[in-house]
Amino acid sequence: MSKISSYDPETKNLLDIIKQKIAEKWCGGKVYGIVLDEVELYLTEDYFILVEKWSRESISIYIFYHSGEHKESYELSISEKTIIDKEIENLLREKYGIVNVNKATILDKLKWLTYISKSILVIRDKEETRGGEIAELIYCIMNRHSNKICLFKREGFELSSMLMEFLDMYKVNIRSYRDRNSLIEGILRYLSYRITEK
Repeated sequence: MSKISSYDPETKNLLDIIKQKIAEKWCGGKVYGIVLDEVELYLTEDYFILVEKWSRESISIYIFYHSGEHKESYELSISEKTIIDKEIENLLREKYGIVNVNKATILDKLKWLTYISKSILVIRDKEETRGGEIAELIYCIMNRHSNKICLFKREGFELSSMLMEFLDMYKVNIRSYRDRNSLIEGILRYLSYRITEK
């Protein structure tokens, strides 16, 4: 599983393209491209459940054991009136007899995603972003996941000396790219080697 994050509309479009390319390359495998603000996470005693809203009409539900092993997936049709939290609770009660379901906070969601991810991709495509990707990056490092991180940074702007020193100190992998095509190519190549690692 790889996690990718950023939030401005132009970069969001780029992330959707990257997710699509990951899905095409590893179709049917155990590789998921996840954008943090597109998923919700629910916790139960035995499972955690990722819910991804692909469109206004459907959601994907991925159920994992706490170990990170995938159990099952579901696709649900929804409407504007659908209360997704209730749909998740109903599905879990019906299929597994689960009655206690807790929706994760943003930090809990980040904690679980970084825990189960083999690779964490942080993309700095623009200099003028709000900095959410840097906050996520530091959170991952402080929770001892620096070995999973690769920061992809567009050529043409500098990261601060303090941030660079921090990244070097924790041995974070940093890649530069020229344009969208070189970014996508670099990500697919990077993941190809990470996914085959034991």
